[in-house]
Amino acid sequence: MKRYLLLKLILILGLSGFILNFEIINKSNLLLSLLFFILSFVYIDNKYRDKIYILLPFSSGILIPIMRIFYWDKFDFSIRIDYLIVLSLAFSLILMIIEFDIYSKIFKKFNSFPLKKRLIILFVFFELIFIISSTLIVKRGIKLVGDEPHYLI
Repeated sequence: MKRYLLLKLILILGLSGFILNFEIINKSNLLLSLLFFILSFVYIDNKYRDKIYILLPFSSGILIPIMRIFYWDKFDFSIRIDYLIVLSLAFSLILMIIEFDIYSKIFKKFNSFPLKKRLIILFVFFELIFIISSTLIVKRGIKLVGDEPHYLI
């Protein structure tokens, strides 16, 4: 019980580090992480109390006041905090996938489909990834000349 309360305290301190720097952080990253954290926290708190360590990557927010000392300007600092939030979210998702064995359930379901359906699913999935990544590349203002625009089609 003491360990559980200590983990909760660390998580709340880490999340408060992110929230206290709200004016610097990209709002969409913070809101997405907060939504994931709150939903996971409530779900884990009710059903799986012993697996609260899944959310420990969010405790990296404790480091933000120390990080503030080492950056020259607000812009660089805000980018680093955004990366920290995205990494915390990614590692929490990875821990959740591993701990709840989600990947094996997905693979079993995927392998139960016939080959033609699996190929279609793979094609659509990777086509969506390609479209999203090419949109991000073009949106950032990279000027494409020659044959490059044809590669994005």
